[in-house]
Amino acid sequence: MIARIRAIGVSKLTAKLDRATRGEFRKATMHGIGVSARQIEKRVKVRFSGQPIKVRSGHTRASIRTELRPARLEAVVGSPVRHIGVLEDGATIKPVTKKVLTIPLPAARTKAGKSRGGARQVGARYEASFWKKSKRGNLILFGKQGRRLTPLFLGIKRVVIKGRHVFGQEAARAGATLVRNIERELRRTV
Repeated sequence: MIARIRAIGVSKLTAKLDRATRGEFRKATMHGIGVSARQIEKRVKVRFSGQPIKVRSGHTRASIRTELRPARLEAVVGSPVRHIGVLEDGATIKPVTKKVLTIPLPAARTKAGKSRGGARQVGARYEASFWKKSKRGNLILFGKQGRRLTPLFLGIKRVVIKGRHVFGQEAARAGATLVRNIERELRRTV
């Protein structure tokens, strides 16, 4: 998922600042685009590491990068991580090879919140394990140790993730400050 920033309204800015050479103007424009792109990157990272998505490893946040493209007078803020697209645009996740998705409950997770393994591996650590429907209709995998029952996994047919549209919102927000950033750089250099 990426956000693009382009120099829009450059002709108005050019008319105002005739004193700048083309090279100075191009350099100032690229600098302004870079400042705006880094602002987007910073705000996107903050929004992706806030609620309701909590940071576990920081991998998603660290993957967000800014790439300046001077030849096209643009900057691209994005990430090569595939699940960023799901967080940005939303998706419905369904099981592919099993009947249900298994969501680990606290007993099946490490302190960091990571699953201790799949339902079969975790269930095998108990004397017995079995699926049972709750009163609300949720499917739960229980592990039995002696007389004690421990809920391990929640079985779900599908998970719907709403899109957050963070990149698009932040690109629109930064677009408002882009011309101001270019003007500031031109005043500084010309």
